[in-house]
Amino acid sequence: MTNQQNSINYPNNYNAKDMLNIQPDKVYRHYFGNESFNKKETFVRCMRPELHTNGDKNPSLRINTEKWVHYCDVCELSGNAYDLVSLKENLSEPKDIYGKVEEIYGIKSDSKIQLRLISNSNENRFTHKFSNECSFKTTTQEDLQNIIENLGKKYSLSTFLELKKFVKISQYPYAIAFMKNDNFLFNPNKKTSFIVVEGRTDFLTAVEMGFDREFGIYSRFNKACKFQLTGGEYYFLLDSDDSEEEMRNRLEVKKKSSICFGKPPTEFKDLSEWFNKGLCTDRNVIDTFKSETLEEVSPKLKKDKFYRISLSKKYSSGKQKIDFWNELEITNEVVNLLKGKTPIPPNWAIIPLLIKIGALTRGKAGTSIRGNKTKPNFYYTLLASSGTGKTESLRIVNQLTNKLDEQMQMDSKIKKEKFIAKLESEEKQFDATRFVDTVDYNLPMSTSFERLMRILSQRGFGLAFVTTELETFLRTLSKGSDGKLKPLFTSFFDGETERVSYQNSGDIEVKNPFVSLVAPSTKEAFTSNLSAVDSDSGFLQRFLFEVATKEEENQIKLQRAVNDDFAQNKPFNSKLIDDFLLKVYSYFSDDNKILFEPSDEAKEMWRKYKIDCYTANKSIDDKKNSFYTRIETNAMKFAILLQLIENFSDDGRENDNILTPTNLNRGILLAEYFKSNLGLIFDEFCKKTGDKNQRKILSNLENNGQRNSKELQEATKIPAIEIDKAIKELVELNQIEEVR
Repeated sequence: MTNQQNSINYPNNYNAKDMLNIQPDKVYRHYFGNESFNKKETFVRCMRPELHTNGDKNPSLRINTEKWVHYCDVCELSGNAYDLVSLKENLSEPKDIYGKVEEIYGIKSDSKIQLRLISNSNENRFTHKFSNECSFKTTTQEDLQNIIENLGKKYSLSTFLELKKFVKISQYPYAIAFMKNDNFLFNPNKKTSFIVVEGRTDFLTAVEMGFDREFGIYSRFNKACKFQLTGGEYYFLLDSDDSEEEMRNRLEVKKKSSICFGKPPTEFKDLSEWFNKGLCTDRNVIDTFKSETLEEVSPKLKKDKFYRISLSKKYSSGKQKIDFWNELEITNEVVNLLKGKTPIPPNWAIIPLLIKIGALTRGKAGTSIRGNKTKPNFYYTLLASSGTGKTESLRIVNQLTNKLDEQMQMDSKIKKEKFIAKLESEEKQFDATRFVDTVDYNLPMSTSFERLMRILSQRGFGLAFVTTELETFLRTLSKGSDGKLKPLFTSFFDGETERVSYQNSGDIEVKNPFVSLVAPSTKEAFTSNLSAVDSDSGFLQRFLFEVATKEEENQIKLQRAVNDDFAQNKPFNSKLIDDFLLKVYSYFSDDNKILFEPSDEAKEMWRKYKIDCYTANKSIDDKKNSFYTRIETNAMKFAILLQLIENFSDDGRENDNILTPTNLNRGILLAEYFKSNLGLIFDEFCKKTGDKNQRKILSNLENNGQRNSKELQEATKIPAIEIDKAIKELVELNQIEEVR
């Protein structure tokens, strides 16, 4: 049986009654009359008689009154109630079809799920949402997009309700992690007795343990709120280090309410730790409370007791308790169920990662990234606070998914099967050179994307994708039919010129937007309010700086330490334009042929100069979390930064090119200084040597983007010692500032 209706892509497990909770017979009765459906199968006249080439006008449209689907024996027109509405009303968009159904028949979902959310404002705010108020009606791609967009709203209740409708919370408890980090209540069975736990992690654990069968479950994640209790019995499961008296002082309860306090065994900090050790069941917890006697508590309205308590420590401890891989796997399954398909389409696999990228651009959430012991958890980053870059990341998601959807139509099934088979035969460890060598960029775009995402997912979505592979891959996406790069996002790609103000150099016009990613004034760049920097022009600067320094206090300490190092005039060896630069340059040249076919020599140099990234909280025993970073598209500046970071390493290890936070910022400061004054330095050098041709070559390389291997080879003949002398003389002439 073929289907002539191609406007709606239904999941494989599609069922009209279950998906929309409507009576599809009403749709058929509306168009064909009530008397037609008193049999198991009814024939009516086809709605597309123009397709009947034999001229037969007898009833040929077969309607099954059990499944409520139709099929024409002559023209093979087929579908269900929604296809019928689409055909009759000339509608193609799913949301329009469902809206028309509701408009005509007043069909509403009668399933109700009660959810109560308390905001962190001074006045308690209770929000009730029911599933019939949700804007989602089925699990189409459009609904998924709406769910993702709702993640950016302050109260994502409709998102949670929609997940609850399609996913059993007891089976997938971490779906609740999409909610905002305020106090909230989960009470689907409308119980009057409540288990009260602290934090999202304990809340998820309580849901997973099935406490909602006998209790409502409260989360008191935000201690800054008054905790207003309106039910009968409350069982507070405190952390082992919590005080019952302090908790009482925060409560506001009805006069006849009864409360009881319990704690996990002393060897466990809280419910989640107790449960994760495999020693905790719902009966263990209930027995803990039964050992105490319930007592009546009078209302307590001592507002002076309601001090605001910082959430920073709870973020740090909370997000370490949910294993990254478990949450990633469960979230993927949630998306699969919502999508109605087994494999995650490649365009949806990137959504969590891009949300993380957007969050990191603001840095206010304090994401924890520590080698292999604590995996990055991008849900906490996304939901931590306002201004974490959700809007920007969702904009990227929308543009990228649209681009991928267009290209997926070009996929070749045979090529894709061969590609996946090749991918599955490879080892799991990701390596930048292997990535460049093995990806067939002639394959359809979504296939290359799928391979990249699978490799990165095996590494826990490491930071490599944020700086290097993200840009490289997006460049691949943006190739035009002529093979040349076209700008997809202005802040990431070549194409449009910009007026950039350089220190001591005035305004110049540059072709590559990446040269403006690091602010011209180094001191202002790292001491000013980073959140005020424009999201496009300061993306890379903010990312690199804020990953290493998450709190304002650490930023001040780090800046002071960097300044002190520079003030001591530590030696700085300028191995900046040498044979190494030529090799790295050839590897990262914007010439497409060179980029995707690097020489063996260039690859060897790249392996040699890879760097390890640790955050400020790194442990000596942590395994190295290697990633490949590319500071700018211009390979000259990239080589400069690599060398500066390596030359100023003070970690004391055998491998002295470790990228510690101090060295990271020291390298960025020096690279910015050198980049801003590069023209003046070589001007002075060329005056001394009288080599005007050499200056012309460097000018072309720096400003006009002319990248010729022969010209670059000529430029590399400048001795590093001469460059040092030129810098020193310029400082003495007060034409440039000394590095501090």
